[in-house]
Amino acid sequence: MNDEDSRPISGDASLLQKQKSPVTLTGQWNRKTGEIGEKLAARHLERLGYRHVARNLRMGRMGELDLVSWAEDGRTLCFVEVKTRTSGIYGAPAEAVDFRKRLRIRKMAELWLNRCHADSITPDMPVRFDVVEVLLSREAHTARVHHIPDAF
Repeated sequence: MNDEDSRPISGDASLLQKQKSPVTLTGQWNRKTGEIGEKLAARHLERLGYRHVARNLRMGRMGELDLVSWAEDGRTLCFVEVKTRTSGIYGAPAEAVDFRKRLRIRKMAELWLNRCHADSITPDMPVRFDVVEVLLSREAHTARVHHIPDAF
């Protein structure tokens, strides 16, 4: 099941306006874009009935888990990778979640589960990996949010 939502952005629209200074680093703009996308993805999943356990979990040098959430069924733990883009020039956002990225996310999820929740893990506990694509339009101040459950 894929869930898609396209709506105006409220509250975060000012972040989508062009940066005033061309001296501003691209990395800073990318971080802002990513933050907006993660907020929109979290809200979208909440509307679908997801309950968030953690956001932006730093796992040392391995990287970061964007969202860890209980799915709408209340039993499935989801590790959600959020990919945000402002154009389709480099392809769909989910295409950036390549084999190496998927492997790293799986390793971080396993590490987090073993480190933080080893006592509550059961062999039959369902775990899955979702991707949420967010495509932002700065000009129209809108966003398209596309949820891909069990993406890998």
